[in-house]
Amino acid sequence: MKVKSGYALSSESELMMLRVIGKLGRRTPLDVVPTFIGAHALPKEYRGNPDGYFDILVNEMLPAVAS
Repeated sequence: MKVKSGYALSSESELMMLRVIGKLGRRTPLDVVPTFIGAHALPKEYRGNPDGYFDILVNEMLPAVAS
């Protein structure tokens, strides 16, 4: 089962969601695959600055998720 993040739209919240998804996979017999989808929506505060959010995705979120 693929479980997606990407609804919190902040680094801290995305990482928390991915940790919870990982715990779900360890605590149930389900085969759970956490999937980061941080770029599916643009947060309100970046509506006039999509490049700013892209920078956060590339330079902050993706490295944090990868580690």
